[in-house]
Amino acid sequence: MRGSFTFEERVALWVLGALLACVAVAFVFAANQAGAAEAPPVPKAMPTPAPNYRTWFFAATAKDKDGLESDFSDELSLTETSRIATVTLAWDQSVSWSPSNPLTYRVYCGGKSRTYTNIVEAGTNLTAQVRLRPPRLTNWVVTVTGTGGLWFAQSTCGPWEAMSATSMVLTNPQRSGFWRTETGRVAIAKEVL
Repeated sequence: MRGSFTFEERVALWVLGALLACVAVAFVFAANQAGAAEAPPVPKAMPTPAPNYRTWFFAATAKDKDGLESDFSDELSLTETSRIATVTLAWDQSVSWSPSNPLTYRVYCGGKSRTYTNIVEAGTNLTAQVRLRPPRLTNWVVTVTGTGGLWFAQSTCGPWEAMSATSMVLTNPQRSGFWRTETGRVAIAKEVL
């Protein structure tokens, strides 16, 4: 193993390093002049999409015992910040109400100002619940049909319980389970919406 470099060797290494640096700069310059691909631009932040809020408009009328309906009340608007299924509205009793002239109330609702697509009859109540969306389906029906006797169990391991029918219709079953038929027979179970 050798010790330190001589002065001449150090100068030679320095010159070699400077030449290599010059060659590297020349390659970079030549690549840029030849139209080499530039670094891709920094992506810009995508704007957050505006939430799809819906605005609902409401108005009410009063109807007297003879069936005469008042003009619309002042309009009320509600802009959702989440999907609302129902909203409860309340109002003050009409000044023209009296025991001899009972009034019934009607609430109008729609997606455009003064364009009402839904009507809720409130009767003599001073509040009304307006459904903005149809209720979610909650009922489900399962039909099970077999070519032989049907068997039911809470798990695939059993115990299996023999059913007397070869066809069953279950509406909103409270328990989940498994169905099978006698050996070699076919069982069909399907959910009916």
